[in-house]
Amino acid sequence: MVGASAVAAIAAGTRWHRPGRRLAWWLIAAAQGLFVVGDALFSVNELVLGIEPFPSLADALYLPGYPVLAAGLALLALSRSAGRDWAGLTDAAVIAIGFGLLSWVLVMVPYFNDPSLGLVELLVSLAYPVGDVLLLALAARLATTPGRRTAASRLLIANLAVTMAADTLFSVLALNGAATTVTDGMYLVAYLLLGAAGLHPSMAGLSEPAQRRQARLGRGRLLAMGAAALVAPALLVVQRLQAATSTLPPSPAPGRCCLCWS
Repeated sequence: MVGASAVAAIAAGTRWHRPGRRLAWWLIAAAQGLFVVGDALFSVNELVLGIEPFPSLADALYLPGYPVLAAGLALLALSRSAGRDWAGLTDAAVIAIGFGLLSWVLVMVPYFNDPSLGLVELLVSLAYPVGDVLLLALAARLATTPGRRTAASRLLIANLAVTMAADTLFSVLALNGAATTVTDGMYLVAYLLLGAAGLHPSMAGLSEPAQRRQARLGRGRLLAMGAAALVAPALLVVQRLQAATSTLPPSPAPGRCCLCWS
């Protein structure tokens, strides 16, 4: 119901505020509709039928939602840029590659190393993080376009960030055999953010060309680029600590002499 309300909110906002690029918002609404129907089928399999097939019909609806949503975001980003903004494209690439490295290390590499996955299962499993990285790149490009950041743009970018975080956490928990119900709340928050972006009056200006030809190098942009640049060394430190921990000798059992443990 919450996911469907986001679709209704975008449809209502598009009719009320009449943005210049309505197709972009209709594509975003269509992608959200695919996610909602996929959620419904996933719930039917798990709660009604008591099965967990993979891949399933739900995946056949989830995965097309990524390119449809990407097309809508690309139209918004193109409509905001009046000319060639090479600085914005470069900054967006730095942010996407930096944070995309998290998805590669935490999700994609473990999938590649999982011998239990067949070819179809592997391709479907990898399609989700690839779609997340694509959305991350477009969100970064939307954030680095010229013009003032409106409430609708902030809500839309927050929706994409929460969605990618939820997808990544879901995959990490699933790989480790842990419960994934903690991500349900994150998806609900993402749906609410998307619906709020579609209803806000500033959504009409999100598809209008910016008055400035180049975006201002603000604090948020610098923080995002700095955080993206620190992802790689942070992952190296974590991997080095994990390797050092795995090589430590086992702790002595309670009541045994430490000198005799060898």
